[in-house]
Amino acid sequence: MLHQKGLTLVELLIVLVVTSVLLTQAVPALNGVITSLRLTTAANDFISALHTARSQAVRSNTVTVLCPAGQDGACDEDGEFSQGWLVTGDASDPSATHRLWSAPGPEIQVNFPQDGLARFSGDGIPRQAGGGFLAGTAVFCLNGQSRRVILSRNGRIRTVTTEC
Repeated sequence: MLHQKGLTLVELLIVLVVTSVLLTQAVPALNGVITSLRLTTAANDFISALHTARSQAVRSNTVTVLCPAGQDGACDEDGEFSQGWLVTGDASDPSATHRLWSAPGPEIQVNFPQDGLARFSGDGIPRQAGGGFLAGTAVFCLNGQSRRVILSRNGRIRTVTTEC
């Protein structure tokens, strides 16, 4: 009697059916993971920008600003953070830009009092344009998920996972 090696057509069809059922369950879950990773990356980039602005302010003992990026490499004070952001020592001078971040992808709503910019004084404390303490949030929203970056008035930064 001959022993055949390999799969029969029925066995192969059963494997294909089981695989397709598993994939239909896995793909939507994978989309949620990808969304979560994109949000986390965008929030971490913003946190990195806040840390860069603070450390540059302390290093140079001058005011450093985190602002929306303009087309010319300077701050666009009327612009949106969703177009990217930059850290600079002088909001109107493109040559004073320390670092530029490109547009992250998720929708961003930044809430800093007065002009919407994050300023750090030479002592590393976030301050408003008039010198008062600054605290605010940036919310990154994508597909019903969001990350909220919170800057406290003493400069502490934390992240909270919320819904849009």
